[in-house]
Amino acid sequence: MTMGVHHDNFDLWNSKHQPRWIAVATVPRKDGVGLWKKAADKCGLKFAVSEHLSNSFKWLAVSRLSDTVGPLAGVSYDGADPQYGDLYHRITKRVSESTEWHRTRPVRRFRSRGARTL
Repeated sequence: MTMGVHHDNFDLWNSKHQPRWIAVATVPRKDGVGLWKKAADKCGLKFAVSEHLSNSFKWLAVSRLSDTVGPLAGVSYDGADPQYGDLYHRITKRVSESTEWHRTRPVRRFRSRGARTL
């Protein structure tokens, strides 16, 4: 199984959906999914594609914020720049609400209870 698009919203195939942030248009300038398909077919293997994009709306929401301390305090991160809206997801009410959640929610550490190891 190969990765088609990871949580960073970067397509690893020759995507027509997002022609700017794809592996074919930037480094490595190759269609990774297409190469994997060709290799799987050659070896008689099953082919599948996965994606991890669903969490990116929440994870990339902080890209619209800025540092609160230090020499770059107040300088917006790249996600606040409209020219990168196609990578960091365009702002919608839902995304801006999750940005607020990331900015104000205290960090908590979770411990798995009852987890078993093999």
